[in-house]
Amino acid sequence: MIEDDEERNTRADDVEYVRTAVICDAQDQYMQQSSLCLVCGAIGKPHTQESSMIACCNCAQTFHTYCVGLHEKLNQAVVNRGWRCLDCTVCEGCGEGKDESKLLLCEECDVSYHIYCLSPPLERIPNGPWRCQW
Repeated sequence: MIEDDEERNTRADDVEYVRTAVICDAQDQYMQQSSLCLVCGAIGKPHTQESSMIACCNCAQTFHTYCVGLHEKLNQAVVNRGWRCLDCTVCEGCGEGKDESKLLLCEECDVSYHIYCLSPPLERIPNGPWRCQW
């Protein structure tokens, strides 16, 4: 059976992360010591916005700030508090990652809180962007 390109591309886009194996020369110290982005599988282009990397403070996987949408909101709060990838996102109030439908993600720093863990708690998810106190 022959699949059409659109159907095949849709399935490929549904994969959240593609695992990448890098094979390099044993003498290539640059490749052996470089962090690879878990989203795109690349190291990055030197001296470009796309090359800055951030590591998840929970699982230590590395990502280009551009690939995870942090390139425009990387600020001192993110640097000081650390950043969590989507797989490691938990409520900063209770430390739990369950009940995702009630989990708010800060527009500025990607910190998450359950609406009931805020002080004062919210009754529902607000419309539009939400910003934490950090």
